[in-house]
Amino acid sequence: QGFEGKVLTDVVDFLNGREELEGAASAHDDTPTAVVSVEVRPRHASGSVGVTARVFPAFDGNPGRLMLLTADTARAAAEPPQEKGS
Repeated sequence: QGFEGKVLTDVVDFLNGREELEGAASAHDDTPTAVVSVEVRPRHASGSVGVTARVFPAFDGNPGRLMLLTADTARAAAEPPQEKGS
């Protein structure tokens, strides 16, 4: 909630995987679907979230690529909250 219509980098900080994700997103249209694992920290939260990004060619005539992000909520729920300042 609160992420719709926003640029991803405006709402999260990347902890790892950003370069691989950017490379997959800028690949040529005929490049097959790429699956990239990234870890992000929402700017309004102290904990990180594992995210799987699937990047694939747009099928609507758009020359760009589409990106589907799914959060690993099971992992996030299993991690204890971090104390502030640690």
